[in-house]
Amino acid sequence: MIKQRRWPWPADTELERARRVARDYRDALRAVRPDLADHLDAQFQAVGQGWVNAEPAALDPDELLTAEQAAELAQVAVRTITTWRLERTPPLPSVRTPDGIRIRVGDLIAWQAARRRRRLHRTRTTP
Repeated sequence: MIKQRRWPWPADTELERARRVARDYRDALRAVRPDLADHLDAQFQAVGQGWVNAEPAALDPDELLTAEQAAELAQVAVRTITTWRLERTPPLPSVRTPDGIRIRVGDLIAWQAARRRRRLHRTRTTP
């Protein structure tokens, strides 16, 4: 019998937990059947789930992203980016340009890190 332990990343949301589990299963499948892993990766990418096998990318913190690009980077819906910008305290910083609202990569990464720290703090202080 396996001894149950605490989740090692307490600030993870349920979605983040599910994604960690899915990636571990994907990596295990890739080790045994890389052809099948490639086939499933292609299927999931075709339906918009590129996060499954996304490779970390070098990011320019000063690059300005559209809401769609920010959503893809953050692995959330575009509507979530709008909510973060308009309804969250503190809001996700954004920049108004002649082409519309843009979000700096560095601001998005820093905002998400701060959000995770707040969640972690809540999990540690909640009885």
